[in-house]
Amino acid sequence: MKKVSARSSANIDPRVGIRACNKILDKWGCTTSQKVAILGINDTKLETYQNDNSPPIQTNEQLERLSYILNIHLSLKAMFSNPENIDNFMSLKKNNAYFNGRTPISLIETGELVVLREVASRLNSIGNH
Repeated sequence: MKKVSARSSANIDPRVGIRACNKILDKWGCTTSQKVAILGINDTKLETYQNDNSPPIQTNEQLERLSYILNIHLSLKAMFSNPENIDNFMSLKKNNAYFNGRTPISLIETGELVVLREVASRLNSIGNH
């Protein structure tokens, strides 16, 4: 499975990327406020996208966020064959040292890019073993 490089994230078509990521975030059970924090956009832009399909992604950082979400999803697909595990993993508490009993969603919903990057990196390393 080919990962989407953050360096090549500028090659992501924002319309395709946001559509895929919005579906992924829905499957993870994210609320609107979680989505806007994770995507790095405001709720008005997300609502506009959902109503008329105009892409709210405009900056390199927002494209980078799309790449991390897509990579997390690919890592989960590499780890699990059951769709329920893929969809529910992000909302289940993890007890390893990094997550410390927290859910991955609770970490990335802070909206901090460095946290999204770290979660994607950790899940990628698990998914590649």
